[in-house]
Amino acid sequence: MPDGSWSPAQLIDAPFQITAFGEDLVGEMYVTDYNGGRILAIEDPLAPTITTVAPSSGRSTGGESVTISGTNLASPSSVTFGGAAGTVTASSSGSITVTTPAAPSLGSVNLIVTTSGGTATSTFQYDLGFPTSVVATGATATSVNVSWTAVPGANSYEVSRSADHVTFMTVGTTSATMVLDMTAAVNTAYLYRVRASAGMTFGPFSANDLATTVIFTDDPLTAATTVVKADHVSQLRAAVNAVRFLAGLGAFSFADPTLTIGRTPVRAVHLT
Repeated sequence: MPDGSWSPAQLIDAPFQITAFGEDLVGEMYVTDYNGGRILAIEDPLAPTITTVAPSSGRSTGGESVTISGTNLASPSSVTFGGAAGTVTASSSGSITVTTPAAPSLGSVNLIVTTSGGTATSTFQYDLGFPTSVVATGATATSVNVSWTAVPGANSYEVSRSADHVTFMTVGTTSATMVLDMTAAVNTAYLYRVRASAGMTFGPFSANDLATTVIFTDDPLTAATTVVKADHVSQLRAAVNAVRFLAGLGAFSFADPTLTIGRTPVRAVHLT
């Protein structure tokens, strides 16, 4: 600057002509732009450093937010976890916020930040995750189909169910992502959950999913087409009471507990 001060600016592809260059006594490089009346100092980008990674571990399913703190971290070209690319959501000179990818392997992996100034390396611990989506659906009056999303690093899954929302029992193990539970009882509601394993290491259980073995007639019903039947009401009542029993509640006392075909008129209170 004319007053002798320095103003940092990135000059890649900048429209100026170098007319002279030189090196001072301490090794700093300079170029002279006579047409612009400027002397420009050339600085190498500073290498990034990593001081902390928080949290330093996460689930193998990925999708978790991690903050990397250090220096010279702005605008990274990549952040990788064991070679798998994370998704950078924010960055500054002092920190990077990144969403973890699915684990390329379980255990400790290299976390590498790459910027224009070089690379910095730390570590990140991947622990076995849990299925993020479990879907349990009544297949027949005595069977329930349970499916779930795969967990990176898992080689087996354990499926368990509860009929009282407290005590769970194992109903199957598999290396696939689906089990048909053929030991269910008629007109019963269950909670199902799944956990992954890698050898003798087990991950946490998934969230519970509800299923009943009440199979509905005329499913799905078509508005203005399907004729209301006593079976429709009876089956819906059975499903409601099955879920109530699962929650530790007694059977609900419905109006007109006995429906007579051809005689009992359809009423809203039959279900409320």
